[in-house]
Amino acid sequence: MSEVSNIAAEAPFLQLLLAANPASENILSSHIESMNRKLPPQDRRSLEDIVSYGNYVLEALNMEIKRFREDFRQGEYWLAVIDRGEVSEFNSKLAMSKPHAAQLKDMLDLMFADKQLVGIDVAKLSSSTFSAKTDIIHRMLRNQYFVALEPEYEGQQRVIVSSKLLYSMEPYFKETYGDKSLFKCLGCRHWVLQGKFCSNKKCNTRLHDWCYIPYFRSQGITEGTCPECQHPI
Repeated sequence: MSEVSNIAAEAPFLQLLLAANPASENILSSHIESMNRKLPPQDRRSLEDIVSYGNYVLEALNMEIKRFREDFRQGEYWLAVIDRGEVSEFNSKLAMSKPHAAQLKDMLDLMFADKQLVGIDVAKLSSSTFSAKTDIIHRMLRNQYFVALEPEYEGQQRVIVSSKLLYSMEPYFKETYGDKSLFKCLGCRHWVLQGKFCSNKKCNTRLHDWCYIPYFRSQGITEGTCPECQHPI
């Protein structure tokens, strides 16, 4: 088992086990090296440091990253949606008065803000106010490259990464697979690198393995036939 897989096996919240391609571990390691080159020696972090640090803070806040959602206002982005578990003070704040789109905009701004890594004093969390805890969440979203593992659906478990990490990996995907490799899933509209492809080479229909059956069921059409060009999938 590789270093990244070892970390993933021990990580209750963040999962660095990417399903996109065999080189994903090298991509993560290379990206962290790139980040470290911009930081002074005392602030540099290893992959294990980042995972452990993220898990430590999430556990202290009794939070878990469940999944990512899209912002339909300005294109599609993957955003961290945090389930704040049994922390009643957080639960009471979930029903915000802001429109849903405004909440997503706030999340988007935080995810894409280009800031230096910020230290978090976890020891003070138990006595923190709601606003202080919220600030901690914001800093985590702003600075970390989150990877989440969703619950199983029909025997399959999907691995999802934040847009910030995906965008950092995009040059590698294009160089390795070519510009035509980056397609959106017909079911969930997220990027597909591996999954169900239409047999017609001129057709861009792509579906994740876990979206394949739910998509056809939701559309009320027969599985195995491309809904765009009627060729086999």
